[in-house]
Amino acid sequence: MSYRQYPATAPSGLVHIGTIPTHWTTDRAKFLFRRMSRPVRDSDDIVTAFRDGQVTLRKNRREDGFTNALQEIGYQGIRKGDLVIHAMDGFAGAIGVSDSDGKSSPVYSACVPVRPDVDSKYFALFLRDLALRGFVTCLTRGIRERSTEFRYAEFKELVLPIPTAAEQGSIVHFLDLETAKIDTLIDQQEQLIKLLEEKRQAVISHAVTKGLNPGVRMKDSGVEWLGEVPEHWYVGRLKYLTTRVVDGTHFTPTYVEDGVPFLRVTDIHRGDINLADVKTIPIEEHRELVKRCRPQVGDILLSKNGTIGVPRLVDWDWEFSIFVSLCLIRFRHSIQPKFAEVFFLSSQLQDQIFGLTKQSTVTNLHLDKIVNFWFCVPPIEEQSEILKALDVKLKDIDGLIGNSWEALNLLRERRTTLISAAVTGKIDVREVA
Repeated sequence: MSYRQYPATAPSGLVHIGTIPTHWTTDRAKFLFRRMSRPVRDSDDIVTAFRDGQVTLRKNRREDGFTNALQEIGYQGIRKGDLVIHAMDGFAGAIGVSDSDGKSSPVYSACVPVRPDVDSKYFALFLRDLALRGFVTCLTRGIRERSTEFRYAEFKELVLPIPTAAEQGSIVHFLDLETAKIDTLIDQQEQLIKLLEEKRQAVISHAVTKGLNPGVRMKDSGVEWLGEVPEHWYVGRLKYLTTRVVDGTHFTPTYVEDGVPFLRVTDIHRGDINLADVKTIPIEEHRELVKRCRPQVGDILLSKNGTIGVPRLVDWDWEFSIFVSLCLIRFRHSIQPKFAEVFFLSSQLQDQIFGLTKQSTVTNLHLDKIVNFWFCVPPIEEQSEILKALDVKLKDIDGLIGNSWEALNLLRERRTTLISAAVTGKIDVREVA
């Protein structure tokens, strides 16, 4: 859908605002908002500003993943309707209007309008747009080197566009309606991707534990969660299929601009490894590392913490070192490395990993756990047949997943673009709101 433009616009003279409708005005934030400093009440729960712009009670979203202060020094009261800015995460979009009463740490700025023609929701949308366009990062780093903090001291001096009060309400109402429609489509697309990924894993899991022949004779694997496997397949622990399982480095490396590539767990999680994105370490440090764990073509690198259990087959022939969050697995000739990588992706093995992490609050895979993973392995010729069949089946599914991700990214981009256009006066939504 196309939207009309304002009949008359003019340059604001400010790079972060650009051209705005001629009847809009501008002013510094300190003349629009004041920062509040309220006492905390016994009934107040913690309010959190999330990067998607929602400001709500923490318990409304999730309880895990947060560090709770032992002493709530400097905590302040937050009230429903406050414009809330997270000083540390504001650059990433943690700016919004609180939907609840509660309390927060002093890292938050809680602001209220000082003029009747100021709609906090409109200005929260404008500030988030600035943040997502990178302006907040540029602003704060210009004030404090290597910092992304966006505190009230920076906010109060920021010049903001001011539509009429009626327009602010129209823009907020329009965006509430339109983004809700887009969010519904985003949810549907995310659900489709989830279903496709589940189907992908199911195809892999069946192939690597049951084989391709539905009429083959089966046997009890002796492993409860694995169930029956083809009678002629080997079932055993990983340690009996490998010649080496070792950790990566156990020290913090020194990064340099021109050195030996140093593979990290974040590199493993990418679809493709781009050498231009891989950090490098001095050749001296590299020589020490490769004495114990120099990866070779055919090795598997497995992530041990963070997002654990992600395998990566070494199918490139260039020298590098590896990080502590990865372990190196070298297999015997009885199993093809590619088959091993695919088996790591099966629900059966991922369930083993999930079961281990549930037993501990520390999300980390230790070598003594990895070497005792159960594998079922067909003869080497049958491994090749399974891999060829999977290539065909997964190609279609991966194509659908890729198309779905493309559609999802377009929807997210449209959402961001629409908000930006509305709050900066690039489209006139007064008659459609």
